[in-house]
Amino acid sequence: MSIPTTELVIFDTTEEVCNDCSILSPAFEIVSKSDGIQMPAYVGTQIENPARQQPVTEVLLLSIENPDHRTEVFDILTKISDSTENMLVFGPTLENENVIIVVGGWQSVEAHWEMVANPEPKAALERLYTLANEDHLFHSTLTPFMGK
Repeated sequence: MSIPTTELVIFDTTEEVCNDCSILSPAFEIVSKSDGIQMPAYVGTQIENPARQQPVTEVLLLSIENPDHRTEVFDILTKISDSTENMLVFGPTLENENVIIVVGGWQSVEAHWEMVANPEPKAALERLYTLANEDHLFHSTLTPFMGK
């Protein structure tokens, strides 16, 4: 049995989809019938307004500039994950081991920004961003899609 892979799809959307994610249901129905798909799938739109819905999921895409820094990048991310009681997880993409996906769970967008403003995580993130590029960062509320 193969190890499951998580797929994140990031795309620009319309206000209509932001207001009603169920519009995406036909696409999820097609994908849900593919071999190897484990349900439920999750759908959500990017939010940066803490008043919308809570809790939220942070998704961060990093690219390591110099492969020699992979160990230090993983050490920094491990320390941050440990400090959040593993509410933040990360790993390399299958396509490129120097592209890292970080997924974190937060009570709100504001709670995320408050935590990273503290001296220890702030210093860790400042060091991290000297070693890796922040290619994409967003927050979302995710809703399970169970299919028909």
